[in-house]
Amino acid sequence: MTNRAVLAVDPFDLHATFEMQLLGKFDPTGSRGAAALRKIHLDARGNLVVWRFTRTATALLIDVEGDDGRLLEIITRQFPLADGADTFEPAHPLLARLSRGLRGLRLMRMPWTFDSAAGAVLQQRVRWQTAYSDFRRIALQWGTRTPAGVAFPTSSQIAAIPLFRLEAIGLDPKRARALHLLACADARHAFLQPAADPLEVAARLRSIRGIGPWTVARVLGLAFGHPDAVVVGDLHLPSLVTSALAGEPEGTDERMLQLLEPYAGQRFRVIRLLLWAARRAPHVLAMAKVN
Repeated sequence: MTNRAVLAVDPFDLHATFEMQLLGKFDPTGSRGAAALRKIHLDARGNLVVWRFTRTATALLIDVEGDDGRLLEIITRQFPLADGADTFEPAHPLLARLSRGLRGLRLMRMPWTFDSAAGAVLQQRVRWQTAYSDFRRIALQWGTRTPAGVAFPTSSQIAAIPLFRLEAIGLDPKRARALHLLACADARHAFLQPAADPLEVAARLRSIRGIGPWTVARVLGLAFGHPDAVVVGDLHLPSLVTSALAGEPEGTDERMLQLLEPYAGQRFRVIRLLLWAARRAPHVLAMAKVN
């Protein structure tokens, strides 16, 4: 049975909003087109759930199979989105330009919170290609296969996998242990739920060995739509921020935080805008450096 929600939401750019929800073009848990995204996952009870988000000229359509209505209700009740997009009017000329051109980039809660958290852990201290490949290998090895794709394992399923087997598929010991501890913690307390309080989620994550501020911020921003999640400890982000906002090519976390301070409450939005520009419109960043 398919449940559908039709939401009048504008502006809403589906591609920009969901850009970081799939881990690469070969992520077996979903697929993305210009105006649609499909994602397969297992809910907390292990039920297979298939989502399809479609952007039309007048609405956002959400179709979901395998859900009894509870997850869909959690996702739809956040609309109209109170993510600060309507009040974000930065004085910095680059951010003002990016904001005007990408008002449809919205920050929202996602249904697949454990997938997002596991993906963040796998991206710790490695190149994105490595992390994406590891996510894919875990999904194909222990996930649930369907005609539409593969669902990533639940926290309970990963908690039951011996550490040596995670390492055997290529994970280094630190990431394997962090992923296993994350799964065990969620299997015990089920704190990675779409309706959870982000501050409580952050506290739980910080208590897990091997999970630090970088991972916490990624989870809060990408899975829970927290507009002020600040990613520190990233190898490239500080230089992106300082270069874009101050013309300083070599950045530090301290300088990045200083430049982001005027946007407190919306700092994750600033980060997403700059990351989008770096990937999709590098010429805009290059023009800002010249000016």
